Amino acid sequence: MDVKRLPFDDGLPIPIDTLDEAQNWLSSHWNRSNKILISCAAGESGSVTMAACLLTLKTDAGYCLACKEVFTKVPGAYPHPNILVSVANYCNAHIDFNQLKEIYSNIQVQPPFPWPDDVLMESLKQ
Repeated sequence: MDVKRLPFDDGLPIPIDTLDEAQNWLSSHWNRSNKILISCAAGESGSVTMAACLLTLKTDAGYCLACKEVFTKVPGAYPHPNILVSVANYCNAHIDFNQLKEIYSNIQVQPPFPWPDDVLMESLKQ
């Protein structure tokens, strides 16, 4: 077993150097066909977004499709918009407000207090 710990703050954009280090490490395991487990404290924001990033970079899936794929398989997935948008930008998938709204509307189990539009709009200013 190989473990990599890369902490970053929930609710803030993920720093580029952290994304680079994480995706390089994950990519090396992907390339060797290793099984990969990505986890975070709650399992609803950082880990699912990192998984969507990996799928975007390693497959033909676009970022929105990768998010949909991951979020449908992880109950409780509901990443913070700042994290989601920072990873989209990292993947060169610069999403607009409608795409961001669609990503969140495709999440099957909606929280009782979904992200309001002003928080989504603010995250797009990164």
